Amino acid sequence: MSLCWFTRSGASAAHTLSDQAHSTGWGRPVAVPQACAVFGSDETARRLIPAPPEARWAEFAHGGRFPALEAPADLAADLPAFFAPLQGVQVWAAGVAACGSTGHCGPRGSA
Repeated sequence: MSLCWFTRSGASAAHTLSDQAHSTGWGRPVAVPQACAVFGSDETARRLIPAPPEARWAEFAHGGRFPALEAPADLAADLPAFFAPLQGVQVWAAGVAACGSTGHCGPRGSA
């Protein structure tokens, strides 16, 4: 709050937030695969994050804000479970790796 007061930027920040809140043209729905893993049975996540119908939602009884430190086994098991049904991910990743700095995104070894 002080930052907006001292820099006199509160009005422009409020204007931006108001524009975003009243906007109806947010574009197309997100087409990329989505997932949410909630650690530590945080009920607020379920209320605040409306999961799209195709999104993977996983809840774990223990863990917290830093699941890689607090529940590494659960996190390590959940990541492959998310990517397993996605057939095109490996092909896409290989294509991105083939782009390099040349800007040509063909198969490896092609000119």
